[in-house]
Amino acid sequence: MKHPYIHFLNQTRRTCLIGLDIATRYRLGGRDALILANYISGKIPVMYTHDRELLSLQSVAWRSASLEIRDPLAT
Repeated sequence: MKHPYIHFLNQTRRTCLIGLDIATRYRLGGRDALILANYISGKIPVMYTHDRELLSLQSVAWRSASLEIRDPLAT
């Protein structure tokens, strides 16, 4: 499946380990942590969401990678 604005990412053992680290460091549930881990392991710099809990973080870092979390409707 190819689409210019959608990327399909595999969840690997490495992604799960990143997710576990993010969950404990940022006090997140497993689902949110795995979603963030997929973005970070996929080297995606920005995640757009309306989720208030994730937006309150503003950014998430793991080792040298970081992910900025933004509301798509905020200016």
